[in-house]
Amino acid sequence: MVHESHYMREVIELVKSANFGVLATMMVGQPYANIVAFLVIDEGRNIIFATPHTTRKYVNLKKSPLASLLIDNRDNKPDDFMTTKGVNALGHALEVTDGAKLEKYRSAFIKRHPLVRDFSNSPTTAFFEMQVDTYFFVENFQEVTEIHMH
Repeated sequence: MVHESHYMREVIELVKSANFGVLATMMVGQPYANIVAFLVIDEGRNIIFATPHTTRKYVNLKKSPLASLLIDNRDNKPDDFMTTKGVNALGHALEVTDGAKLEKYRSAFIKRHPLVRDFSNSPTTAFFEMQVDTYFFVENFQEVTEIHMH
């Protein structure tokens, strides 16, 4: 059997190569999903993303920090069924309010996503840190490996 560290390397490679993922939050007892830009830090233990204070995802996360982020490498071609790899990160996302930490994350986020500099620097933009509890790594259409981060 392949050791879990092999799969974690695959997860890190995939999430570091992607610019966007689909963030799911809870809204009135149902999942609510949005595309977000993100940044993975701390060897995959945490994921940073930003959203304006006026969005549904912001309101949803303030009510319940439970979150899931789906990241994949599909090209939307017919052979993607067997070649796409995906990661579903499950965890808790909390707003970053500590000034020093916020500036550190904002700077790293802008470095990773320079086209969203103005958005990131807006006083109406909040940054969230999602502590990943579990990754579900999917390859070969339906082979799923569960990786616990704690």
